[in-house]
Amino acid sequence: MLYAAIPAHEDGAALWERSTTAYRQALRNVAEHLCDKGLLGMEVDKATDVLWFCFGFGAWRTLVKECGWSWSAGRHRRKYSTRSGALLPP
Repeated sequence: MLYAAIPAHEDGAALWERSTTAYRQALRNVAEHLCDKGLLGMEVDKATDVLWFCFGFGAWRTLVKECGWSWSAGRHRRKYSTRSGALLPP
């Protein structure tokens, strides 16, 4: 919904930037935590990008809006993405 409001709301772009920055920082915190525990198979910056790819606003929107998945199915697929081991060392 926020993404759709960008062109329609006078503060849409600023709201989008604020929410994505905060969300990406939260994902970076997760990556740092995994790194601190010795559970990360890549650099923190790259892991943050992988988490954004799996959990970012675009991933969910693509599955639900563009691919026609239900919200529930989209949520389940995103959980599977991180369980596949993409962030874990080989």
